[in-house]
Amino acid sequence: LRLGAVENPGHPLGDEFRRVVQGIEQGAPPADALADVSRRLADPDVAEVTLAIATSESRGLPLKDSLRSVATRLRTRRVQWLERASEQAKVHIT
Repeated sequence: LRLGAVENPGHPLGDEFRRVVQGIEQGAPPADALADVSRRLADPDVAEVTLAIATSESRGLPLKDSLRSVATRLRTRRVQWLERASEQAKVHIT
């Protein structure tokens, strides 16, 4: 998270990473700091990513595997959303 904050200064995601790192440095449990991001942004995709990070940390699982799994689910949802939007656009064009 620290690396993400350093590499993305001024970007909203980098700012959120910075806030998480600061919270952890101030003594907040990582899971709580990540849950705060989820609450602030109120986005289901962000919630899924933060949960994957927190779960990986707490269980000692490789983060890349957790994030890869989340990315696959998010891509699938995105494709499904695009397919629905395409079908709706056909109706509007007709």
